[in-house]
Amino acid sequence: MLLKNIKFCRFKGQKYEWSIEGKPLKKIDGQPVTFQEINLIVGKNATGKSKTINTIRQLSDLLSGDIKLSQLVYGTSFYDLLFDSNGNEIAYYLEFEEGKVKKEILKINGIEKLKRDSKVGAMYYEKAQKNLEFEMEDDKLAVARVDKIQQPYFESLQNWGKALSHYRFGGQLGKNSFLRDINAIKEDKEIDLKDSDKVSEIFFRAKNTFGEKFINSIISDMKRISYNICKIEVDTLKFFPVPAFGLNVQEVDIEDVTDQKKCHKVCLGLCPFLFS
Repeated sequence: MLLKNIKFCRFKGQKYEWSIEGKPLKKIDGQPVTFQEINLIVGKNATGKSKTINTIRQLSDLLSGDIKLSQLVYGTSFYDLLFDSNGNEIAYYLEFEEGKVKKEILKINGIEKLKRDSKVGAMYYEKAQKNLEFEMEDDKLAVARVDKIQQPYFESLQNWGKALSHYRFGGQLGKNSFLRDINAIKEDKEIDLKDSDKVSEIFFRAKNTFGEKFINSIISDMKRISYNICKIEVDTLKFFPVPAFGLNVQEVDIEDVTDQKKCHKVCLGLCPFLFS
């Protein structure tokens, strides 16, 4: 599923209001930002690039149910979104104030499936084949509730929220997070693919799951950005005060390996991205 359009406003009508909007169309303001499969966000400092990315990340956490509205730093905003899910148009509107829902609307191909004001509203129930009233906590999203029998149409939004990953390449990105014992990694234990501190463990488990195909994908993608490597693996870190394991890469034109202590952030970030 792809996020196609977004309009976002924080603290609407207040002196510190700010919003994300697209280029005015025919001199008409309030247009949505339109996305494609690959997007490049460019702009001067303090023009909203990071806010745009962080807004989308915040949205994914809300839709997946990972956080409640009451947990947000800025709890007064609205989203107006359009998704494409295998040719189906999903329109979603959410407005909240001080961490509590004011309005929540979901339409699929123009047909209203959910309309809610504060704690009460109506949504479509598959078994009854009609809209029924409901009531729930006003700091939770209705679309984040789990009922695959009655509301299976929520699942695509939830899955989008769970699958979205946000890697901050300006930070350490797991560079200083090492493994003490690779033999202690449990394959059946859940791992958070959004946690950039888990790059070594994610890589190790992905290699065991997908084998050489996974390794070759990383090498190929590294080559596309002109970082030519011929080998990548989790191995013992050299010149480290205690036994530890981390990512090691062998660059084509360098004899020695580059280990995780010196590894490029882009290389660290690519591993969980491929696995997801």
